[in-house]
Amino acid sequence: MKKILLGFVLLLTTATMNAQIKLEHVIEGYEFLTMRNVHGYGTYEPDNRYVGLDDLLMMRGGESWELCFYDVDGNLYKRLKDIPEDDYFYEVEYIARNVFTTDGQICRLVTKNKYVGEYGSYTCLGISIIGENGNVIQEISNNVTDKPMLVKVSNKYKLLFNDYECVKWNSEAMGCDEERFYVYVYACPGNGEATTSVENVPAKVKRNAYPNPATDLVTLPYDANGATSMKIYDMQGKLVERKFLDKNKQELQLNVKNYPTGMYFFEVNGESNSFIVE
Repeated sequence: MKKILLGFVLLLTTATMNAQIKLEHVIEGYEFLTMRNVHGYGTYEPDNRYVGLDDLLMMRGGESWELCFYDVDGNLYKRLKDIPEDDYFYEVEYIARNVFTTDGQICRLVTKNKYVGEYGSYTCLGISIIGENGNVIQEISNNVTDKPMLVKVSNKYKLLFNDYECVKWNSEAMGCDEERFYVYVYACPGNGEATTSVENVPAKVKRNAYPNPATDLVTLPYDANGATSMKIYDMQGKLVERKFLDKNKQELQLNVKNYPTGMYFFEVNGESNSFIVE
């Protein structure tokens, strides 16, 4: 019995040691992001400011370098429009789905800042909720003296931030002798659930390569959407071949007779899928 058990342990250990991390797909032209660099280098915000999006990957890229979200299979889920530029500086504090709204939108909570004073110091003028199209969904006009904080209590999200007023001003010392502090607590409508109903998010139909596995010819479906070429990668992420696309078609036949056996990936417009050559 001990020998059998020992053999099982050795088999399990060998299987574990032989397990390997494998390249799944390549998304070209994008940079993977966390909240640490979503607003630019040098800002070190905690990663938990990325709420209700555990089933998605956040990236920046594409032709307009916008924030994009991909699902676990490498399919583009949502592309966010940039916040329109004006005289203010908008700092992204949170990115969340089903927290600030309940319609499945991926929203950004931003602080609205502006240079004021002789030395050009930043003053926060309030908080805004920005939707997927870059539009302002809601403005919270109170002056904010500290970073807003999103907390979850009893499965409900609350947005808190500090403010204060000077009750007694000392004109001789040019300072405040007595201050009154406030904590503003806002109730958010959503609970941050990652999944959304089919009414809110259109169903995504993923078309696969066929036949799969393939030996001679494999048909690769695609949606050109302005793209002019398809790229084929091997398991190591090396570009194997580039094929030009016909915008009037939705499939491409690829001759893989001389391809080494293994898994390959085909990518169009940052979206990829795989096929196997035997």
